[in-house]
Amino acid sequence: MLRKQPNLKSKLAVIPLFAIGMVTLGDWASTATAEQVGGRSYFDHAPRLTRSAVSNYTPLNPSTYQFTISVPSDAGAALQTVKIVQEPNLDRVHFNVANSSAFLGNSFAGGQSVPLAALGGDLPQDATEATVTFNPPIQPGQTVTVVLDASKNPWLGGSYLFGVTAYPEGNQNSGLFLGFGRIQFPIY
Repeated sequence: MLRKQPNLKSKLAVIPLFAIGMVTLGDWASTATAEQVGGRSYFDHAPRLTRSAVSNYTPLNPSTYQFTISVPSDAGAALQTVKIVQEPNLDRVHFNVANSSAFLGNSFAGGQSVPLAALGGDLPQDATEATVTFNPPIQPGQTVTVVLDASKNPWLGGSYLFGVTAYPEGNQNSGLFLGFGRIQFPIY
C-alpha cells in the first residue's frame, strides 16, 4: 500500500530558515498577489531578507547596519519601500536616518548605488526605526542592501532583532513582513 507523502511546501509545514547573523520566516507569506486587490498592490512571490550585518560590534561605538533583500524574478511587483524597526530590548540602536543609503548587491564592498526618494520613520524622537523608499524601485530579479548608520551600538551584548517589512510599487500598497534581521553582539 502506497502512503502519500506530506506536502512540505504547505503553509503549515514551512520550516523557518536560520542563517548566521539573521533569522527569516521563510516562504510563509509568498502567496500574496501583485495584482490590485481592493486598490492595494501585493507581491506574487515574497522578497527575502537574506542577510543582516553590522560593521562594528564594539559597545557604544558608531556602526553601519546592513539589511540585504532579494526580490525574486517572479515577484510580480517591484520593491518600492523597506521599513526596518528594532524589536524592544534592554538597549536601543538609534539610527541616523538622514545618512541612509542603498546599493545593488549583497556585500560590504557595495555595488551600484540606488537613489533614495524618501527617508523617514514613525518615531523620529526615538530613531529605532527607518523607512527607505527607492527611486527607481528595485526590480524583480535584483538584490538590494539597505545601509543604516547608527550613532552607537548597544552597551549590552546579546541578540538584537530588527523587523523588516517590504512594500511593493503602487498606490496604497500593503507591507509584507519579511522576518527579523538578527545581530548578535558579544557579551563582555
